[in-house]
Amino acid sequence: MTIVVEQEIKNTQTMIATQFADYKHLAYRLYAVFMHQGSVEFGHYYIYIYDFKKNVWRKYNDSEITEVQNPAEIFENQGRVNPPTPYFLVYVNAAMKDRLVEPVCREIFEAVPNEAEPRLESSAAIYDGPSTDATTMDVDTDPPSYEEARTGGEPAGTNIKPNPVVSG
Repeated sequence: MTIVVEQEIKNTQTMIATQFADYKHLAYRLYAVFMHQGSVEFGHYYIYIYDFKKNVWRKYNDSEITEVQNPAEIFENQGRVNPPTPYFLVYVNAAMKDRLVEPVCREIFEAVPNEAEPRLESSAAIYDGPSTDATTMDVDTDPPSYEEARTGGEPAGTNIKPNPVVSG
């Protein structure tokens, strides 16, 4: 009986040690960095989002959208007294990034200016991707399942290794 228990313990230890071995080879890419600048009591939040198609970071800060010219702006302190702090990072599966993410696309419509009102220009017009209309959704309503994302599209169960059976 002791031999059976010891073998079961070894089998369980092997299973635990190798259970997530497949996950060590998944490549992920940084997609977004949420930033906070200020203190615990107050501050300002904004986000950097990476556009994989154009190979550029953009800063979305309230109503202003700008392309990041130097990534050090995001990733380095630059000697500031109260630097912005990244507090939430978003990574996506590199093999599925084109299916999982797409830059926010909003078509900018300028109203015919009224002579009495000043005309406002939007910096959001830097995105030159596909146009949208009222029938186009901003969000992929058919994202991959967890199993597809985990296995890179392989059918469920193809990368699962059976545990050895121990008989008493």
